Amino acid sequence: MYVCREVGGYSHREIAQRLQARSYSTVSSACAMLQKQLADDRILRKQIEKIRHELLANYGQQATWPLGSSAMDAP
Repeated sequence: MYVCREVGGYSHREIAQRLQARSYSTVSSACAMLQKQLADDRILRKQIEKIRHELLANYGQQATWPLGSSAMDAP
């Protein structure tokens, strides 16, 4: 969820819809929790940065959802 938000630029609502989460507040809470963990966990920060770097290197500045299709094509 965090990577979709930070790299993909998707709203909490779009992510919730695509991942079939109960509500966008579920996504918001998960992203906030991970952001707090990132402040304290150097290894986690490196892992997220690696994922971010690989996505941007392979799919450009803003990845689409799922990679290659439009965010508005949600089921």
